[in-house]
Amino acid sequence: MGITAGRHSQINKIVILQLYIIANAVYLFKNVKECLLNNKCVTIPDILQEKYKLPTNIVHANHLEELLNEQKDLDFLFIKII
Repeated sequence: MGITAGRHSQINKIVILQLYIIANAVYLFKNVKECLLNNKCVTIPDILQEKYKLPTNIVHANHLEELLNEQKDLDFLFIKII
């Protein structure tokens, strides 16, 4: 890349790199679901609690477990069991 640096040398060239990160929404929701099912609750930031006027900053997963139990015999699953 043309960059050399050491005790007795100078930087010849400065290279600026940009890194772009694109979130995959499907995996984001899957990871949140797995986190909820494994840990039973997730704590969201206080700023979100204040912004949406939520009573607490803890999200519980009871409703997801109930949905998993209700859909056992269905062909189409709302929550995929992995």
